[in-house]
Amino acid sequence: LKKFDASLSNEQVSSSITVAQSDIPNFPIYLVQIKVGAGGTTEASGMIRVANVRPFLADVGVSAEDSEKVIDRLSLFSDMPFYVKGNCSVAQNACSLQVSQLEIGRFTVPGGWYQGREGIAENYVGRGLTKNGFQIEKMELADGQVKLKGTRPLTSLEPWLRLVR
Repeated sequence: LKKFDASLSNEQVSSSITVAQSDIPNFPIYLVQIKVGAGGTTEASGMIRVANVRPFLADVGVSAEDSEKVIDRLSLFSDMPFYVKGNCSVAQNACSLQVSQLEIGRFTVPGGWYQGREGIAENYVGRGLTKNGFQIEKMELADGQVKLKGTRPLTSLEPWLRLVR
């Protein structure tokens, strides 16, 4: 295990997501950009790879019935942009997420469709961290920075090592 205590800029977080997502099976988003604002409000935007939505939702434990509801409701039929705004923190691998705005394509998703259901994403993040050998003691978002403290497995360096080969 390798200890870390770091602060990352918006650009560093965005590029880290780009590199790391290549190792997540069926990951449905790409070209992700992150912007952490004052008070920790964070915005993320990018593209949804629609062909990966069903398999990704199945991988994280969403039922086929619920997956179809998502795809039908949002009329996901081709790759499209997304935008999400909210707050997020992690303590002892437990994620806390509050979403205040979600857009897919040019469609603003009604809050009633996702508010109160953030637990699905929170559980996915916590399970993913633990499964992959990460122990995030603390992650805070504030003033254009992501502050992280914890330990990670040495194997987590593999995506970056591929870049230099």
